[in-house]
Amino acid sequence: MAKASTSAASKRPHPHRKRMTWQKWVMLMLAAATALMLIFDAYLFQGIYIAPNRITSRYIQIEDEKIPSALDQVSVVFLSDIEYGEGFTKEKGDELFGQIAAIDPDILLIGGDLFAWDQPIDESLRNQMTQWISSIKAPLGKFAVYGEQDLVDSDHQISVNDIYAHAQVEILNNSSVLLSNHSADGIRLVGLAPDADPSAAAASVGEGQYTLLLSHYPDNMLTLEGSSLSADYALCGNSHGSQVRWPLIGDYATFPGSKQINRSKRRKTGFPYLITSGVGCIDIQARINSPVEFVHITLLSDAKDSTNTPVQDSAAQPEAAPAESAQTEVPSDVPSAVEPVPGEEDLPVEPEQ
Repeated sequence: MAKASTSAASKRPHPHRKRMTWQKWVMLMLAAATALMLIFDAYLFQGIYIAPNRITSRYIQIEDEKIPSALDQVSVVFLSDIEYGEGFTKEKGDELFGQIAAIDPDILLIGGDLFAWDQPIDESLRNQMTQWISSIKAPLGKFAVYGEQDLVDSDHQISVNDIYAHAQVEILNNSSVLLSNHSADGIRLVGLAPDADPSAAAASVGEGQYTLLLSHYPDNMLTLEGSSLSADYALCGNSHGSQVRWPLIGDYATFPGSKQINRSKRRKTGFPYLITSGVGCIDIQARINSPVEFVHITLLSDAKDSTNTPVQDSAAQPEAAPAESAQTEVPSDVPSAVEPVPGEEDLPVEPEQ
């Protein structure tokens, strides 16, 4: 009997062992919580202090048989939403326009919002912006559309008009211009104002002519439905890619003009489009999962070679016919300053057929 009692006692767990097991789990949970907090802090630090000043570029090709051979291999840079003001340093502007100058584009397109809406624009700011834009030669032309912050008051609009005039930028305000390369053939660049009037903009567009649409507001693409204006491709800004996109939660904000079409709401428009996440910040100086970027585009004409097959963008919708090819691989002749940005944000969307 004594032996049986001793055996039963030996199987009973030691009270200190129970306590050690409980303490171990508490320590593990505290360690995990601390690690998550450190990761979140690092995430915020990167989004607030690093990402808003890290300039990247996205590279795409637009290929169409309606693009004349004279414009084959013509390079275009598109940037939008500079939002020059508090938080946008001179060093950031120098880096941005230095990268663009290194590409040496044939055409420069600006999608609106040169300054933040609450930024008083003095002579030094006007001169700095004029100097930056003037540093891009763009021999085939520089063109811009207004953003809503360019029109927030008369002082802003006067300053923006003055800068564009001195930097030799033509403003397209529900109007269009022929883009050509020392040839009678070209493509039509149509610029929509925030208060879009596509029928007025269509007045000079020839039948069967390739049409590139430039609009600050992505939602204005929907105004083409039922109008006399049609587009082959569209470039838009304004959305900022919402600036902050939390994992599992989604976008921090959507802005007027990007409520119906943005990174989270893709729409069938009848033509492919690209919405850049832009350069500057609004409301908060932060960028999380929404890179600061400009877009580098190469125009390709397949009219000269009927056997040329466009490359289908992997992000394009599968039922659509490829109207252009998009890639994140930069050609060997592109300067090393260009950093392609892959990802889901604002990739070109193909039309439904």
